[in-house]
Formats: sequence, C-alpha cells, structure tokens
Amino acid sequence: MRVTQALFIKQLKDFTKNMSVTIMFVMFPVLSFLMTSFMPETMADDAIFQNLNFAAMFMGMGPLVYVANTIAEDKEHKSLRFLIMAGVKSAQYLAGIIIFAVLMSIPGLLAFALIGGLEMQQVPLFVGVGLLGCIASSLLGATVGVFAKNVQQCAAYYTPLMMVMSFMPMMAFFNDTVAVVADFVFTRQIMLALLDIQIGIPYELANIGPLPSDMSTAMIVVGVSAAVFAILFGVVYKKKGLAK
Repeated sequence: MRVTQALFIKQLKDFTKNMSVTIMFVMFPVLSFLMTSFMPETMADDAIFQNLNFAAMFMGMGPLVYVANTIAEDKEHKSLRFLIMAGVKSAQYLAGIIIFAVLMSIPGLLAFALIGGLEMQQVPLFVGVGLLGCIASSLLGATVGVFAKNVQQCAAYYTPLMMVMSFMPMMAFFNDTVAVVADFVFTRQIMLALLDIQIGIPYELANIGPLPSDMSTAMIVVGVSAAVFAILFGVVYKKKGLAK
C-alpha cells in the first residue's frame, strides 16, 4: 500500500511539472469544445464526428506519450534504478504508471461525453470503452519507453506512432486505401465504437474499411492490439530491462 501511494504521489508531481505531457490531456477536450461550439445546429452530426475525432487523438497521444516519456525520463535520470534498489518491483512501477495514465484520462473522456451531449446512461459505457483505448495506448507507450535509451530518443520513437494512432482514424473516413489499414488500428475502432454508443448506428462513412463497423468488432481489435502490445513489451523488457 505504501509503495502504491508513494508511486502515485511521484507520478502526480512529475505530471504537473512536465507541461509538455500534461497539455496532452487538456488540449484535445478544449479544442473539441471550441470547434464544436461554433458549428451550427444543422451540422450536429458533423459536430459529433469532430468531437470523437478529437477523442481518438486524445487516446492516441496522451497515455502513449505520458507513459513512454515517464519511463524514459526515469531511466535517463537514474531515478528508476533508485526505485528498484529501494524495493519497488518492476511490475509495481509499470502498473503504477499505467494506472495513473488511465486515471488522468477519465476527466478528458468525461469532457468529450459532455461536449458530445450524451445522455447520462450513455456516459459510463462511453468512458469505459474510451479507457480500453487508453490502456492499449499506455501499453504501447511502455514498450517505447523501455526500448528508448533517453527522453530524446523516446520522442523520436513515439512521434510517428502517435501520429498514426491519432490521425489515421480521421483519414480513414475520407480515403478507402487508408481505411483498409486503419480498420486494424485500435484508435479507429474505439472511435467507431463511440460513434455506435452515441448515435446508435454506424456513421455514414464508417463502412468503407474491410471490417464490419460494430461494437464487437471494435472490441476484438482493441483487445488484440492490447495483447500484442503487452507481448511486445514483454519481449523488449526481457531484452532491455527497466533500469538499463
């Protein structure tokens, strides 16, 4: 219990100090609010689409960057080695970071739900599905953080990944070729699942990819993605270790 509490306090302090990472959890809900606020009522469906597009960006960037950057920074500054020497197990450290990233994602997901005008009974499912995407994103970030030697190298690794995870869902709606690949990207499937929760039917451009646009397909893709990221992390961790 003390280890968990100490790790949480540490992550909270680091989170508030690192503004470049903190802003990732604030920027997208704010941008969504500003953009949708200026859209007329006749563009209600487009406003829903834009809000969920920003939600996909939020999941594709925020947790991934936070977890990757935190691990790489702790490795570079040798604080991770100190924590392990102090008795903090690797599993506790990683679980603490991922849990913190997920908790910090909840306010943003709630904001997207409110901006989208969801009914109260829809909000728990909306947030729950969104958190699955945040968990997958965090696992990918952990892999990048362990693989990188320092923060600078870590940024070089996660930048193209977060661009793919964040922008491919939107691009897939307008390009059939991109949709063929994007349908297997977890952020697009999360976006389709959130669309299904909000409007009850697939968005008019959702069926341009090879996979069916429904909740079960989305959850399978997200689950498989999370499993692949977890396996990939295990391979990288076995090779690199946390404190190396």
